[in-house]
Amino acid sequence: MIKNTKKYDKSSESFLETSVDFANNTYEAFKIDDEIHIVYNIGTEKEYVTTKKISKIINYMDDYLWTPYIKYV
Repeated sequence: MIKNTKKYDKSSESFLETSVDFANNTYEAFKIDDEIHIVYNIGTEKEYVTTKKISKIINYMDDYLWTPYIKYV
């Protein structure tokens, strides 16, 4: 997981949805360019983000089967 330095706007076109992962943690999903960004604790000091290239998710779907990413490709 990467510490987030980018601001995410839930009213932007890149915002996909708010959802919950398999560990019951709430996150916001964004599609920015060729990546999916999963943002936890958005707008707080504990905010962090994970990102993956869409092409990598598609090429290695089995590796991402139990992650939030699979839902957005």
